[in-house]
Amino acid sequence: MTIRGPLAWILAIVLLLSLAINVLIAGFVLARVHGGPDGDDVQHIVRLIVRPYPPEIRHAVMDEAQAHREELLGKLNAMRAARREAFEASRAEPFDPARLDAAYADMRTAAGAVQEIIHRIETDAISRASPAARQQIRPPHGPFP
Repeated sequence: MTIRGPLAWILAIVLLLSLAINVLIAGFVLARVHGGPDGDDVQHIVRLIVRPYPPEIRHAVMDEAQAHREELLGKLNAMRAARREAFEASRAEPFDPARLDAAYADMRTAAGAVQEIIHRIETDAISRASPAARQQIRPPHGPFP
């Protein structure tokens, strides 16, 4: 049986759309399984933070964060180490709640240090921005308060 005419075109379009959707879904699954591309953690984190800012402020924050890259990486690595320690403390036998509390305290300290640096960078960039640029800052949205 041979399909011809408009029905053949409709089926071809449906098949191409189905193929495109399957490739898209496979890409999402692979990205989830293998993670994102190797790259600079500092840039990735700062890119997430600066989304609500207009380009003038966004570029200033990104440039300044790059200037503080080594400092931020050190704090991020300290946070990762504390997170690994919390994982190990959670699995240890016998369980030691003080060890886990200490690891969590180290995580809070490192996270606070990262936030302090980024907040300082943001404040400097916002203070140098024009009033028009500051008016373009979008309010936060999403799952976090």
